[in-house]
Amino acid sequence: MVSASHRQQRELLRAVADDIDHLISIDLNRRGVIKNLFAAARRKTRQPLVLRAAECLHDHCAQGTVVLIATGWPDRPWISPAIGELDGPPGAALLARAVHRMLGVVPLFLIEDQLQPAMRATARAAGFSCLEPEQALAACDSPAPIRAASVLPFPTERARAKTEATRLVSTFQPAVMIAVEKGSENRKGIIHNARGQDTTEHMAKVDELVRVCRDRGIPTIGITIVREYTEKVKPPRSIFLKWSLGHPLGEPFNVSQHRTVLKKAFEALLQIQKPGDIIDVCIPGKKRLFVIH
Repeated sequence: MVSASHRQQRELLRAVADDIDHLISIDLNRRGVIKNLFAAARRKTRQPLVLRAAECLHDHCAQGTVVLIATGWPDRPWISPAIGELDGPPGAALLARAVHRMLGVVPLFLIEDQLQPAMRATARAAGFSCLEPEQALAACDSPAPIRAASVLPFPTERARAKTEATRLVSTFQPAVMIAVEKGSENRKGIIHNARGQDTTEHMAKVDELVRVCRDRGIPTIGITIVREYTEKVKPPRSIFLKWSLGHPLGEPFNVSQHRTVLKKAFEALLQIQKPGDIIDVCIPGKKRLFVIH
């Protein structure tokens, strides 16, 4: 039997979530899209979206749960494969920190082999100790817990990527897989950069990991800050943030804002039903507004 106090708490929680839903669905940029998408999503969930997202996270993530975060974009690999774009890794590191602080998950960063040193340095700057995966998992149960993560190479060769994707999912049983500013294949299996150049050879084939996670029912979400490129690639589901390069989660050190962005990302996992669907959410920032698609 549910007590009266429990029902009251539940009603209060729903009311708060409903207020947040309406707040984040305000059409600040007047594109005329979000109201229709929001209404359709609410009809499907039959409850506030943020409440549904919170319940989903609560049910699937726990202390020590592994979250896979793929990032890294080789830039001018014909000069050196160690040159990488600078916006993906910082965004991935800040996202990992926010999810770790909220849920106690263990982030495993996946990136091209040559870009590992930069990713490790970025993760350390975000407050993580970069350890081997097993050590990072053990850190959660340590008498003196530390903020631990792991940086792993992901293959650029397709056959090896398939094998590694299966190994990662089987070994670590991740709850969520996230891609941040990561190249994805088109229907012909080609990965292009912003200039339209073929970068397939040098890019880690994380599409193989997405397929394995999707086949096993693990939700995936991509985060990008260049919408036009994402629209051309058309990954299964993505979040676009209209924000400065290098700030995919918003303003530096604004933890509250980072958490808000993450909540919207997890909501998108539940709302996006068709590849290519776009959800707009506007959140005010000190510098300017950014939009999530």
